[in-house]
Amino acid sequence: MTEANLYQRLGSKARIRGLARQHFRRGEHGCICNGTGGPQACRDRDRLTIHRGMNIREGAFVAVVDDLAETLDGLGIGQREKEALPMISGSLKPEIVRV
Repeated sequence: MTEANLYQRLGSKARIRGLARQHFRRGEHGCICNGTGGPQACRDRDRLTIHRGMNIREGAFVAVVDDLAETLDGLGIGQREKEALPMISGSLKPEIVRV
C-alpha cells in the first residue's frame, strides 16, 4: 500500500483551499496544492516575479509561517503535516524574502 502524500494527508483541494483563504491572496491554493503533491498547477506568475519589489522581511515571512501553524492546529491537522509545511515554506524563502 502506498503512503498518502502531504496533499492527501492535508485533506486535498477543499481543505487546502480553506487554509489558503485564511493566509494568502485568492488563487494561491493551486500553488499550495502543487507544492504538497497535488495535481493542480500554479496558474499565476512564478513566486519570484510575484514577490519582487514587495520587500518582504524575514520577520514577516516567519510570522506568516507561524500563523499557518496555528491555523493547522485549529483545523486538527496532525503533527507530521504541521512539521512538513514549514519545511516547504522554508524552501520557498529565497523566492519571497527581500527579492
